[in-house]
Amino acid sequence: MHPYRALLTNPGFRRFWLGLMLVMLADEFVRTTLIWRLYVITGSSEAVGLLMVCFTAPLIAGGLIAGPLLDRFPRARVMAADATLRTTALLLGAAILAADPTAFLAQATLYVIAFIQGALTMILLGGAPSAIAELVPPEHRSAANALEMLAFTAGGALGPLIAGLLADHIPISGALLLAALAYATFAVTIRAMPLGGGRPSNLAAKVNWRQSGVFQPSVAIITIMFFVINIAGGAIGVFLPVIVDRGLGLGADTYGTLLAAIGIGGSVGALVAGTFSDTARLPAAVAATQIAIGLALLPVIWTIATPVPSLTVTIICFFFFGLFSGPLTVWAQTIRMRFIAPQWRGRAFASMRMIMQSGRPVGGAIGGLAIAAMPIAPCLIAATATIILPAALALLHPAMNRPLPPA
Repeated sequence: MHPYRALLTNPGFRRFWLGLMLVMLADEFVRTTLIWRLYVITGSSEAVGLLMVCFTAPLIAGGLIAGPLLDRFPRARVMAADATLRTTALLLGAAILAADPTAFLAQATLYVIAFIQGALTMILLGGAPSAIAELVPPEHRSAANALEMLAFTAGGALGPLIAGLLADHIPISGALLLAALAYATFAVTIRAMPLGGGRPSNLAAKVNWRQSGVFQPSVAIITIMFFVINIAGGAIGVFLPVIVDRGLGLGADTYGTLLAAIGIGGSVGALVAGTFSDTARLPAAVAATQIAIGLALLPVIWTIATPVPSLTVTIICFFFFGLFSGPLTVWAQTIRMRFIAPQWRGRAFASMRMIMQSGRPVGGAIGGLAIAAMPIAPCLIAATATIILPAALALLHPAMNRPLPPA
């Protein structure tokens, strides 16, 4: 049976995956809504950079807590509690914004919502791959990781697109209420599912941290590579509304369209990556694909420097940016699942994703300062170099060119 068909006929995985799709859609919808509304209110790239820091900086502390929670308690209940907290925060934020507060209070509310979203991020990022490893046999894990990535990329495509279309038609409080409904639905759907976790603490002690698999060379190198690419990603998240406004002279619908192009490309890339049955050379494939991501941005640098920048070229480039991004997480998670001990999955996935995602606040802060001081083109050149160079260096390491061991 084709791996995708086998997965979608698995009731447990199907239920979890559909819930994951919904919450990822809500995540990107909230992120896009907050970024664009803040940029409209302030017209400030520094303000957007600070918002990106609020979205991403708290995940460092959240990651330290999320892993132990996911291993010590039933993972479904932990993820349901996360969704419930997000629902509550969005409902309170919507109530404040609907009351037409002062500009200062409105901005502060957006920052607080972003901070809460960031603080809770690692629970789902650590919980999802841990749940997949429980629900799916080894031979179908690449396909399952592709479907998990599809949830992220489909959310990344549809969330911004919907947010951009609704931006001029409903108040921000209404947008936050829609997202709150999605989180509440996920909490109810997932709470009773048997997704592992809840093991006695002495069970984990039978495998110490040196034996956990986290420090296997290819796993460690990929973690470092992804940390660096996320620095570039955080900066590009700040650059994007500025590219739309100053580079292309367009508005919210174009901003949502570019984010949707990235998401659609990522969805296609993830699905193609999940069909690869030969996983022997995945570490080298991950590094080579990261290089391709950086190369995809080069035509954007050229077109925004021309007197009449091309929206078509920009959309195509960001589609390929997403297309090459899609396989990274799919293949990297397959590699991690090959090495990481079951007792350490919650902590290992949460810790590694915390390290990788912590590059985003660094990039967001640097990007906000850079785009305020320099033209867009040199900022994008620096981001491109940040993506390509670590991947090129990683290809020189012997561990990245060895075949993976059997599952």
